[in-house]
Amino acid sequence: MTDYLVKIVLCGDSQVGKTSLLHQFLHHSFLPTYQRTIGVDFEVRTAQRPGLVLKQQIWDLSGDMRFRAIVISYFPNAWTIVVVYDVTARASFESVGNWLAAIVDQREATVVVVGNKVEGHREVQYEEGAQVAREAGALFMETSAASAELTMAWFNVVEEVTAARAKREQLKSGFSMRS
Repeated sequence: MTDYLVKIVLCGDSQVGKTSLLHQFLHHSFLPTYQRTIGVDFEVRTAQRPGLVLKQQIWDLSGDMRFRAIVISYFPNAWTIVVVYDVTARASFESVGNWLAAIVDQREATVVVVGNKVEGHREVQYEEGAQVAREAGALFMETSAASAELTMAWFNVVEEVTAARAKREQLKSGFSMRS
């Protein structure tokens, strides 16, 4: 079995639900109260796929403008970058372009644009998010941190994309890297 240390980065404006999505994914519960991420936070998770062990570092970056210079330094070497916006807050959607511009140099990373809070009153329609993602060459999904099922679905997509890259790396290198 081959081990890979993979870096997954969640970014987007403040209060779009990045921390809640991560908490739902890792702990299978929803945090109804908002806790602002100060700078950067991260969690570690191990995922197994046939022939692979993916040791995931999942970085939750603050969306607060005060930390923008710090958080963009976490993009290099990311395998997957997830840009999250709130479908109930158009301003967060309008910032997606700024986040995508900040990661434009990360050509190796798979980019996923995620619209969160689909259970609320929409200000951003599905097709708008899908179009932005399509134009950026990114994957697109919508979800709700309040729903374990929806949250697991999009994180599973992220894991499958990560596993596919690990398999390609394995084939390119022709050897196993056990840690």
